[in-house]
Amino acid sequence: MSRPRYLFMACPSADAGDCIETAIQGLHLDQRLRTLLVARANWHQSLSGRYWPDEMLEVEQLLLRAGGLIAAHAVTMTLSWIVSNEGYSALKPRGMPAGFVDLLRAINAALAKQGLSASAQDAPHITLSYLAAIADAPIAIEPIDWTIDRVLLVRSEGDGAGYRYSEVASWELPAAPLAPQIDLF
Repeated sequence: MSRPRYLFMACPSADAGDCIETAIQGLHLDQRLRTLLVARANWHQSLSGRYWPDEMLEVEQLLLRAGGLIAAHAVTMTLSWIVSNEGYSALKPRGMPAGFVDLLRAINAALAKQGLSASAQDAPHITLSYLAAIADAPIAIEPIDWTIDRVLLVRSEGDGAGYRYSEVASWELPAAPLAPQIDLF
C-alpha cells in the first residue's frame, strides 16, 4: 500500500461528471478499458504537488492555512478531446483555459507563504486511465464546460484500483469578473 499523501485538487461538478460519463459511454471506453478506467469518484484536476505527513508532521495544518490564503477566481475549461500516450489517457481542453495559470500561481504563492515547496505545474486535464492507452486517440468529443469554482484539500490513500480521496477542507473561488463592455457610441 502506498503512503498517505495530501494535495490540492478540483473535482468536476455532478453535471460535468454526467457529461464526461456520457462521452466515455458513447465511445465505449467503459467497455474497452473496464477496470483500467479511473473511477468517477477519482476524476480530478491536480492543483498542487503531493505532501506526505510522514515527512512533515504538521503538513496538514500548513496546507489548511495555505488553502485559506488562495486568492484566485473560478476557471472554466472546455474539455473537448481525449489524448493518450504510453499507457496513459486523459480528457483535455484545447489550449490553456483563461485563468488556469493564475489559479496555479495563487496556490503556489499560498503554499510558499507556509514554507511549502510550490510545485503545481499540471496541464489542464482529467485522467481517464493511468494504465491504458486508447488506440484511436486523439478523439474529439462534444465540448464539456467545467468550472473549477472550488479548491479541495484531500488526503489520498491506497494505490492501484483501491486508491481514494478523502476531502479534508475546501475553499470556494469567486466568479471571474466579466470583461467590461466598451461603449460603441
